[in-house]
Amino acid sequence: MVEAHGRFYVRTQRHEPVPAELIINGEPPPDPDDPGATTFPAGAWEMNYYADGLVGGNIRFEIDNTGLTVWGLVDHARYLEGDAAAAWLAEVWPTVREAADLLARWKDPATGLQAPANEDDNLAYTQTLHGAITTWLGLAQATVAAEALGHAAEAGRWSTRRDELRAAIDAHFYDAAAGRYVEELDTASNPGNAPGGATSWMVWPARFLPWDDARVTAQLEANLAYAAAAVDPANGGGAYVTKILVPAALALDDAGARAQVRAALDAMVDLASTPDTMVFGETFVSVDRDGDGAYDGFSARVSNPHLWAGTLVYLTAMALEQPERITAPLAPAKSDDGGCVGAGGGDVG
Repeated sequence: MVEAHGRFYVRTQRHEPVPAELIINGEPPPDPDDPGATTFPAGAWEMNYYADGLVGGNIRFEIDNTGLTVWGLVDHARYLEGDAAAAWLAEVWPTVREAADLLARWKDPATGLQAPANEDDNLAYTQTLHGAITTWLGLAQATVAAEALGHAAEAGRWSTRRDELRAAIDAHFYDAAAGRYVEELDTASNPGNAPGGATSWMVWPARFLPWDDARVTAQLEANLAYAAAAVDPANGGGAYVTKILVPAALALDDAGARAQVRAALDAMVDLASTPDTMVFGETFVSVDRDGDGAYDGFSARVSNPHLWAGTLVYLTAMALEQPERITAPLAPAKSDDGGCVGAGGGDVG
């Protein structure tokens, strides 16, 4: 199933620049290599697709989409053995190379950050940590693939840009006074960029810093405070708090912090899932279930069942109980085990 899904992205990658569609799309973002271009760049993916590969959305270049797709394609190899791992990387290499070349060249020369692009479901062309950390992750994983396959030129080019972007992220998004990173986005208009998501992605899947770095602890403690407030119905609701919970469960050893993760997970399951089929929406909005005038639960909203929102709940439980299924590859399950191989997400090199 994982490989079939990966091959779908191999088939649907955009190989030629495309112009904006009348009425549907706004003007494309300025291309760093050709500011006068009026097309969306090759090497990326669309916002979403129908099952047959037909374009399904109006946002044409989510730079975070590109970085995360590279991560997913490359990371799968960690769960394959010997020749199978090498064969998978060779199969997806042309796709990874085209996407990584785009990520490497999509650069703001003034800041060293990624140039403005769509970030998540955001029509505006922005330049925040959300796009920066996923661009960094894509370049890091592409470098892993290049080194494994012996493509020294690509590995050198992408690792150079990866390191340059790391320095730019530290320079522009780290708040030394607060001791943590800042996200710089309008969360009210873009639930996919909910508070804490991008800074938590720095911990996992990016592993931008070692998990024993004091900045990781400070970051996750601040993000957990937001998550705790979001899952309290008195505060109106939220979105994607599990983007915070998974990295926190993986990286924090403190018993109190892990108890916070478990409490927030329990609240998501008990209060934010639909009461009949227990699925999740992309967002959850506070409701008064018993009619006493006080909020006491949530209503799941947006694309129910939202598969990524539900998957993140599952991954939170896995991170608490069996973190090695995320941080380290497992041996393939035997046919009579009844088990399965866990999701990827370890070191990016």
